[in-house]
Amino acid sequence: MPDPGIISAELIRAVERLLPADSTTTMGVGVDVEEHVRFRHVKVDALFTPGEQEHCRRWYGRSSGEFAGIWCAKEAVFKALSPFLDVGLRDIEIGHNQTGEPVLRLHIPESMLVERRVRISVSRTSSLAMAVAIYQPDPDSPNRIQACSEDHCKTP
Repeated sequence: MPDPGIISAELIRAVERLLPADSTTTMGVGVDVEEHVRFRHVKVDALFTPGEQEHCRRWYGRSSGEFAGIWCAKEAVFKALSPFLDVGLRDIEIGHNQTGEPVLRLHIPESMLVERRVRISVSRTSSLAMAVAIYQPDPDSPNRIQACSEDHCKTP
């Protein structure tokens, strides 16, 4: 079985090649890869919202692959948003629209401004799940939070 760490590094490089080279463009990108087996005996109440649990149980039984995919999406969203917003994994909920595509539901005050600017993609194999999340802040928003590697830049 391929090493998820190597796969993750390769995916990050592939996503970075898709991003604009323009240094004035600020984006958040998150990638996560997990093995299904890690979610076979996990305490779902501790990691997943009631809505996420319902989705997995209604459509997939108790599928460790679906739980792994949702967890990857939560982690990818966290990685994409954390340079811009004070957000935790418990603030992030992965829902699904009518066609089954993953959609973001945030439980933070800025949710209405952020949710529509995040794109999520989840894929699974027979043993691995992976997700990519891309956040494009609104360049015209007066409250836009600038990305910065320094802690003092993370607050407006």
